[in-house]
Amino acid sequence: MRITFNTLRARTSLATSSVSVSGDVLTVDGEDFDLSSVPEGGRAVPQGRAHPFVGPITRVDGEIVCTIDFFLGPEVATRQSIDPAHWTMQGSGGPANPALVMKPVPVEEIEEI
Repeated sequence: MRITFNTLRARTSLATSSVSVSGDVLTVDGEDFDLSSVPEGGRAVPQGRAHPFVGPITRVDGEIVCTIDFFLGPEVATRQSIDPAHWTMQGSGGPANPALVMKPVPVEEIEEI
């Protein structure tokens, strides 16, 4: 699964989002999304508002490709890397928390201008 994170500041004191992958099941903040029905070369367009997806979900060369909203908690600085490579990850199982993988900049490391 190749996931790109659309990073957003949490509006409240919520912690940073949590994400994990198990096969074709993506779990975001404790809610499972089974993406196994997306066919090779096909795409799915999520319906309604009760999902984290941004845009369509596709399967390319057997791999699910999607973009999801990912909330950054108050412990993470508002200014983060704009390099998309820092917010895209690939994985087939286990926790996939980009806060650990991509290392968002903590608030205390931002210099005042």
